[in-house]
Amino acid sequence: MFGVILWGYALTLLVTRVERPYVDFPVLYSAGSAVLHGKSLYTAVPAFWYPPFAAAFFAPWALLSESQAASVYAWVQVCLPTAAAALVGVHLSCKHRLLASGLCAVLLLNAAVFADKLFIGNPSLLLLFPLVVIVAAWCRGRWVTGALVLGLTLAIKPMLLLLLAMPLLRRQFKAVGCAVAVAVATNLLALPLAHDWARVADLPIRVATARDMHGSFEVYDVSLRSVGLLHPAWSSVLLLLRVALGTGVLVLLWRTRKWTMTFSTVMVVAGALALCLPVVGSLNEVHYCVLALPACWCMAKQSHGVPAQVLALAALAVLSLDLGLGGVHLYDRQEQVRWALGSALALGACCIIHPERQALRRSWPRLHLGRSLR
Repeated sequence: MFGVILWGYALTLLVTRVERPYVDFPVLYSAGSAVLHGKSLYTAVPAFWYPPFAAAFFAPWALLSESQAASVYAWVQVCLPTAAAALVGVHLSCKHRLLASGLCAVLLLNAAVFADKLFIGNPSLLLLFPLVVIVAAWCRGRWVTGALVLGLTLAIKPMLLLLLAMPLLRRQFKAVGCAVAVAVATNLLALPLAHDWARVADLPIRVATARDMHGSFEVYDVSLRSVGLLHPAWSSVLLLLRVALGTGVLVLLWRTRKWTMTFSTVMVVAGALALCLPVVGSLNEVHYCVLALPACWCMAKQSHGVPAQVLALAALAVLSLDLGLGGVHLYDRQEQVRWALGSALALGACCIIHPERQALRRSWPRLHLGRSLR
């Protein structure tokens, strides 16, 4: 009964969240149109900084008018992450799947970091679904299946690149090879469609220096590095925090070698890897923070330890609640600190999980002997 009520509320929220994307989608649409019409991709659309396959991926949208395509995309970028949230809920509770999936859907649709960023139209929001699918496959030992999905995401946007560390650590070299092969092969196949060979070779450099085109982009980013540059008084503390979080992720990966990995635990480790580059590194725009939500939902249970649970709930509060900042401009420095803090809290919570303690109580021989992630 409560599950039906939650899903009714979730569907009502879903309809209200559909919003025309104004910022990034026109660029993606123009790139798809350039591919359809045989134009020089990166010359015709200078603001397009994605691999060639991303333009081919968005080419079907260009078969519609831009207004029609934007309307369809508005629904997709709400429905696909909602499906991902529902899938997380289904895996978190075997007995109350309708209730848990509805709760996760409501939490996503109510999260400020998701709802406030839909007008951007960045494909990062769409990557929430493949992230959950990859985790669902890997926790069942289907490494190649998850790797194929990962390869497709890397071909469009390499946000989830560090997820390759999980099969690599487990010596699943076939899965790593499949992911890399899919990412490379799809872009090689799409390369002739770009009609821009020279600028494709310069793409990594142009992405790294893109902020020079419009001045400082630091206020657009929510990495700890960017916050430190805009708030010099905190730079030393934030540098130490970056080092601590980066080290924590490495230690987390090392510790997972002996864990019995459930869906929840794999999601937390995957969440840590997905957050590591944007939080500890740079070039992290506000919409990347959505990747923190599934890991936080998993850590809200006590199975990962009370310290991780407390930090995860704090991260959810920062990322989801309004906190009285509803009138703040999207790229205001105060809001930038908010998103950076929420992401850092989520990453810190991922680094201190202790699911092996639960496994030790249930089955010491299994923990001692097995490497169930293989």
